[in-house]
Amino acid sequence: MDYFGVLTGIIELGYSGGNNVVLFRCDWWDVYSMARGYKEDKYGFILVNSKRKLWTNEPFVLASQAQQVYYVKDTKDPNWLVVVKTKPRDWYDMLEEDTNEVCQENEDIGSVSFIFMRQIMNMSFHWIEVT
Repeated sequence: MDYFGVLTGIIELGYSGGNNVVLFRCDWWDVYSMARGYKEDKYGFILVNSKRKLWTNEPFVLASQAQQVYYVKDTKDPNWLVVVKTKPRDWYDMLEEDTNEVCQENEDIGSVSFIFMRQIMNMSFHWIEVT
């Protein structure tokens, strides 16, 4: 199941050793209620009801798991938005040479004493101590 929403913030977590993780904070639309929250038109396009938000305690998604879309107002009902999936410029689907390696371990990290969190949208900085 695909989830659709609007990007409200970007957070970059920086760990010691130079490793970073980027999270997107989103307001999600209800994709659980067929016909009230989302529907599919006769051309196969997905429409989401902009008046029905999904209330969740998990507003974050990894940037690597997100896909860029844009929304177009439905001409018959302006509360409904047509989801148009797109690929960003300079984005190519390339096959990786070594697909057996699922993740890469970094021995330099060890125990992380501080996590650096930067909220990119308003450039506020926070230090969080991890024990």
